[in-house]
This record gives sequence, structure tokens and C-alpha cells, in this order.
Amino acid sequence: MPNINFPSGPTAGTTYIFNSSKWTYNGVAWVLNGTIGPVGPTGSGSVSITSQEIAFGTGTGLTSSCNFRFDNIKTNLVSGYCSNIGGSSQQSSIIGGLKHSMDQSNFATIIGGKSSYLHNSAYGSIMGNYYSCLCDSPYGSIIGGSANKITHCSSLSTILGGSGNYIRCSPTGTILGGSSNYISSDVYGNTNAILNGVSNKIGQINSTYGRVYNSTIIGGHDNHIFGQDTIGYRTYNTTIIGGCINLLKCSSNSSIIGGSNNTAYCINNSALIGGDSITMTYVSNVVAVPQIMTTGEVPYGNSNTITGQCWKLGGHYYGPGNIVPEQFIRIWINGTEYRIPIIVK
Repeated sequence: MPNINFPSGPTAGTTYIFNSSKWTYNGVAWVLNGTIGPVGPTGSGSVSITSQEIAFGTGTGLTSSCNFRFDNIKTNLVSGYCSNIGGSSQQSSIIGGLKHSMDQSNFATIIGGKSSYLHNSAYGSIMGNYYSCLCDSPYGSIIGGSANKITHCSSLSTILGGSGNYIRCSPTGTILGGSSNYISSDVYGNTNAILNGVSNKIGQINSTYGRVYNSTIIGGHDNHIFGQDTIGYRTYNTTIIGGCINLLKCSSNSSIIGGSNNTAYCINNSALIGGDSITMTYVSNVVAVPQIMTTGEVPYGNSNTITGQCWKLGGHYYGPGNIVPEQFIRIWINGTEYRIPIIVK
């Protein structure tokens, strides 16, 4: 204990404050009889602190208060209005904002915003959010926006901006902006993303999770990518770009681009472009286009493309006027397949 220079000539009942400790002279000796909080920055009032907390400064200096607390045992820092770090959390912090809550989360951070909750998510972070939640998802992060959620083992997942977006059971998932977008592909699905848009979904449908991997929805609204929890019916490397109410299910390396109310089921290495209420099922290596409009000559290309002079296929050239053997363009119009032979000009 440091040496204390008590005032001279005290009388019984005289008190003396040293480093937030209160001493009282009992007529014979000075007796330590309590610990008080230091005077706050406004110069008036005091706040009690626990034995685990450190008082910062005295008088009008930086002080411990209900809005600024440092736990030197668990090394947690709270600096904000009516916020709290509880449970077994260690090395964590809440900086700014108000009414935040954190528990069971080591090395986690909440910065700014209001009424966000971080639970059991080590190394997780919430920044500048309003009513957002990060639970059971280590290394997850929510940045900006409002009412966004990451829960249920969605480790390394991120929501950036937007409102009402939700990532559930989807490790390394990402939602950028938009509203009411949802990724839930169970703990075996991962690396899925939704970029903007409204009410788009990857994963769950009719309470069945269905595993989805490495798939993306870009813009649009009410588009949905999902799979089934059966080998051979999972979905991976798929994309929906724009459009609305399009559904891509149990497929691989395939896309739906634009259009509305279209469905692609069990397709591989294929694409459905535009159109309305078109169903494309059990095909591979097909591009479905409801209508094609061409202008001018087909530009010069490389192997396996039409050129202005010849067609090259498997090392053989087919000159003008020839029909390339067994080569054609497959076109789907309103659910009907048409095959157009390739003729070299």
C-alpha cells in the first residue's frame, strides 16, 4: 500500500479520501471504512464501483460511472448509455451507442447504434446498428442497417447495411444491403451471398433446409435458390440475377437471368434468360431463351463459335453453306424445345 499523508491534528469523526478510499479517524487511529466512486466530470455526485473495476482519475477527470466501466479482471470496457457486458465475456467492449447487451462472447465488440445484442459469438462485431442481433456465430459481423440478424452457427458471416436481413445456419454467408433477404442453408451449406434486392432467399423452403453451396442472388425480389437434403439434389455454383419470383432448385453451375415466375429444376451447366412463367427441368448444357432477336453478322470468334467465314469443330472447318453435323441451337419457347441447325454463311 502506498504511504498516505493524513491531515495533522484530526478529531474523532474526521474523514479523509485517498484514491477513492474513505478513511475515518476514530480518536486513536485512521480506519479504512469504505470505498466510494470518484467525483464525476461535472464536478458533482459519485458512483459506487465494484472491486473488479478501476476508477479513472479524480475530481473532474475521467471517471468510472454507469456510462463508463472497465472490468480489470475480465478486461471488458463499456462506454455508452445503459449498456452491459455480462456472463463469461472477456476482452470485449461496447463503445458508444445506447442500450446494448453482450454476454458469453470473448474478444467481441459493439460500436455505436442502439439496442443491439451480441451473444456467444467470440470475435464478433456489431457496428452502427439499430436492433440487430449476432448470436452463436463466432467471427460474424453486422455493419450498419437495422434489425439485421446472424444466428445459429453462421460463423464468419457478414451483413452489410440494409434492414431486416437474416443469415441463419449458413457459415461464411454474406448479405449486402437490400431488405428482408434470407440465407438459411443449414450448417453444411456455405459461401452463399445475396447482393441487394428485396425478400430474396437462399436455402430454406417449406421448413426444409436443403443444402446450397457457393450460390448468389443479385438484385430483384422474391427470388429463391434452394436444394434438398439428398445426395444428388443439392445446389451449388448457381446464380439468379434480377427479375422476380424466379426459382432455381437442385441444380449446379447454372443461372436464371431476369424474367419472372420462372422455374429451373435439376439443371446443370445451363441458363434460363428472361421470359415469364417458363419451366426448365432435367437438362444439361442448355441455354433457354424465350425469343431471340439478331442484328447483323455474328462476330468473329474462336473454336466452336460461328464466324463470318467458317465453323471450327474438333479441328475440322466447315465452309460457307455447309450444315455443321449434329450441331444446333436449343431454344425453349413457353416450355417447348426447338432445335435450330447451325448453317455456316
